[in-house]
Amino acid sequence: MKLNRYLFLVIAMLLSLVSKAQNQALPNFDIVMFKLEQNKGEYYLAQPQIVTNRPDYDNQPAFSADDKTIYFTHMENNKTDIWQWSLDSKQAKVLHETSLSEYSATLIPDTNNEISVIRVEEDQTQRLWKFNQKGEFTVIFEDVKPVGYHAWNDDNVAMFILAEPNELHIAKAGQNTSTKLDQNIGRCIQRIPDSNQFSYTVIENERHMLKSITMDGATKKSLFSLPSDTQDYVWLNNNQVISSDGNKLYIRDINDKSGWKKIKNSTNFKISKISRLAISNNKTMLAVVVEKQR
Repeated sequence: MKLNRYLFLVIAMLLSLVSKAQNQALPNFDIVMFKLEQNKGEYYLAQPQIVTNRPDYDNQPAFSADDKTIYFTHMENNKTDIWQWSLDSKQAKVLHETSLSEYSATLIPDTNNEISVIRVEEDQTQRLWKFNQKGEFTVIFEDVKPVGYHAWNDDNVAMFILAEPNELHIAKAGQNTSTKLDQNIGRCIQRIPDSNQFSYTVIENERHMLKSITMDGATKKSLFSLPSDTQDYVWLNNNQVISSDGNKLYIRDINDKSGWKKIKNSTNFKISKISRLAISNNKTMLAVVVEKQR
């Protein structure tokens, strides 16, 4: 009995050490919002506002339809919820706290402010769900799993499916199946504005190649490589893409062969280790995820 008791204590101590190590290894991400200005064909970052600034995980920003709110993923005690930050009050609060983990909040087009999320269920299944303003959750695709990331274009959804290698699937809301259209993709899937196309990346020669694809998968096109050390980007419009090299932001016109052009930081606010990006619907604000130095 005494030996079993000591063995139990040793196992408990080991599990505690593993848990602490995992928490320490989790990157400390914060979100900063800039005003995006243009002058004589050049773009500038101006008027920085700190959306989150705390020793926790805050990531995956997305603007509301009226651009008055930024939704984001916040982690506490190894569980994630969707939070919201008000551009008016400059305050952040949980949107709907649940017993499960939700992340990757995305506004669903042509709905009454419904939001889709990836939900980690009790058995660790990851499926695409939606919830309304009352906090009522509904699964969108019963049989499509495990979903990692997603983007909407009308009632079509492009999804990053966790596999070996990771796959690109597209499905239509109201159906219960998806179609595989590519593989070996990166995490960033976007709707190309004012088009019937999605964009995504595929790893080629150790870089992420940006590609476009029509919703039916009939037309696929390679555009150009993203800057080194990144797989994240956002469309400013249907011709211009914003990305980073991890420390600086760049913009590129898909018809301009001269390459990426630096977006100048006209503020004293220094940013580094840039990852995810989000652009407001009126194209004047850019949310940037940065990793704090420990």
